Amino acid sequence: MKYRTRVADAILELKLESFRATFIVGPKGCGKTTTAKQKAASVIEFQDEDKRDEYLAVADTIPSKLLIGPKPRLFDEWQDAPRIWGAIRKSIDDE
Repeated sequence: MKYRTRVADAILELKLESFRATFIVGPKGCGKTTTAKQKAASVIEFQDEDKRDEYLAVADTIPSKLLIGPKPRLFDEWQDAPRIWGAIRKSIDDE
């Protein structure tokens, strides 16, 4: 299916340019991930059952390793690995 431009796209771009990261909130199934993937250079999907255990183990022990890769980096379903939030904040502050 072809992506349809949304009002949120311009807001997302502005937030990424201004803050280098953003948090997208909305009800399940409203298009948060689809919209974010339009701007993401790389994606970590914590719900990917083939990689989930590995991602969660890294997020629990050395969360900064998950930040390695092309940016902006999308962490989909990040709430499954809340320690990643601190690593993201530190990375942005350090840069």
